[in-house]
Amino acid sequence: CNFSMSDYIVYVDESGDHSLTSIDPQYPVFVLAFCVFKKAEYADKVMPAVTRLKFKYFGHDQVVLHEREIKIGWLADTTLQRIPTSSP
Repeated sequence: CNFSMSDYIVYVDESGDHSLTSIDPQYPVFVLAFCVFKKAEYADKVMPAVTRLKFKYFGHDQVVLHEREIKIGWLADTTLQRIPTSSP
C-alpha cells in the first residue's frame, strides 16, 4: 500500500438546525464551516497563538472554547470580556 499524508489539516463544524422537516423559527439557519490549514502553518503559527491566548486569559491551556458557552455567556460574562475583539 502506497499511502501518502496530506500537507493540510481540515476542521469542520456545524451550527444551527439541520432539520428540513421541522425548522426552528427561533434559529432558522444551518451553518457548515470549514477551516483548512497547511500543517506547517498550523503547528508553527496557529497552535502557539491559541495556546498563548489560553494562558494569558485563562491561566492554563486546558480550556475548550465552545460556541455554546460563549453564546450563553458562561465565558462571555467573565474571562472572554478581557479579550480584545480587534487589533489596534
